[in-house]
Amino acid sequence: MREHYSDAANSFGYPALMIERRLLPEALLANLKHPEKVLNHKKVSAVEHSDTEVVIHCMDGSKYACDILVGADGIRSRVRAEMSRLAGVKNEAEDEIKAEYMW
Repeated sequence: MREHYSDAANSFGYPALMIERRLLPEALLANLKHPEKVLNHKKVSAVEHSDTEVVIHCMDGSKYACDILVGADGIRSRVRAEMSRLAGVKNEAEDEIKAEYMW
């Protein structure tokens, strides 16, 4: 299975890793010095970034400055949409998913 992801480092600059979604929070928190600073269940409305920080604006009006933003908010990810907007690229998740069924 590793061969399938062997080109990820060449393409993206980092190796690829597959992990079960339910294990992701534990894996991300495992080595943090201050895991209590991690905020879950916040709805992102906008993201700004500079050379020194990321500023996250939330739907509830709160705003947070941080070093890193990890989005694990699903296929219709607001974080992904914001990253696409900031990078000036099309967010493919915005396209409708169309399917035809044959019986």
